[in-house]
Amino acid sequence: MTQVIAVSKSGKNVLTETNPNNFIFHSLYNTFKIVSVLSASVNLTANTNNQNFNFNHNLSYIPSVYVFSKKSGSIYVYTLGTYTAEYIDGYSIEEVSADNTKVYISFNNYINSSFTVYLKIFLFESFI
Repeated sequence: MTQVIAVSKSGKNVLTETNPNNFIFHSLYNTFKIVSVLSASVNLTANTNNQNFNFNHNLSYIPSVYVFSKKSGSIYVYTLGTYTAEYIDGYSIEEVSADNTKVYISFNNYINSSFTVYLKIFLFESFI
């Protein structure tokens, strides 16, 4: 008998469920697993392009990365290699990259004041 670790969605029986879409996690199905989440904030200088920040991720490989950013009421999502020609809320993330120790994020601030952007950086397992 194969040992399984599984968590079903609310209202679903983890012992009898057969639909993979009704699991939050199931060890027999290949899922895109989050291995770490970083929370950070950066202060963007007024009218400045290519403001570069880096964040240690303490993994020994290059992870896949999703970055959620928020200045005011809206949340924006960026992934590796993102290039945003248009800005929202006065800023854009020009690029997200990673190596085996850090995540790098480059910002542009298009307005005449400095402000803080709040980040959630999700790091995923590597399939390569």
